[in-house]
Amino acid sequence: GNCESSRTRARASITTVPRNNNLTTHVILYHENFSGYTGGLTATGWNLTPVSDNNTKAAQSSGGTFIRTNAAAAKTLTMDPISTVGYEQIGIMFAHRRSNTTGNVLTLQYSLDGTNWTSISNVSSPSTAWVWASSNYIILPENASNAPNLRIRWQNNASTASRYYELDDITIVGTPVIGLDR
Repeated sequence: GNCESSRTRARASITTVPRNNNLTTHVILYHENFSGYTGGLTATGWNLTPVSDNNTKAAQSSGGTFIRTNAAAAKTLTMDPISTVGYEQIGIMFAHRRSNTTGNVLTLQYSLDGTNWTSISNVSSPSTAWVWASSNYIILPENASNAPNLRIRWQNNASTASRYYELDDITIVGTPVIGLDR
């Protein structure tokens, strides 16, 4: 018998999906709330042993454990590299707060190689109460998409140990790339 079926030609087209800050379809690429923290951050001037402060649980953060700065010199916290290959619209969200002394300035930066760092400007200033760093995910520049070694770092310029900075609930998300490889 004849096992051949009739075939119909089909024409396919690729439509470009517009880029915007609507991360309705995203994947969590990294999350840390410091409950059971086991590593993945490198610190200068930060206490990576999670701190528990039951008197100041954060309404915006998960509460319980978080990390804080602990030195009088400049403080740097750097994430180990993560891959964003296959993802675009990379977003970051975290909760933070500062001591009630003035002079706490936070700088959030990203790097694709661990050497060259770019500052991210749309981060809210920390408050003495827990607040999110932005009302939505902070969308990183386009070159953070599809990057094999994305690094994030926080820098705090406080000149005394009493000017501390605290961080909790770090989440990085990406939107899967839709379509065919070109």
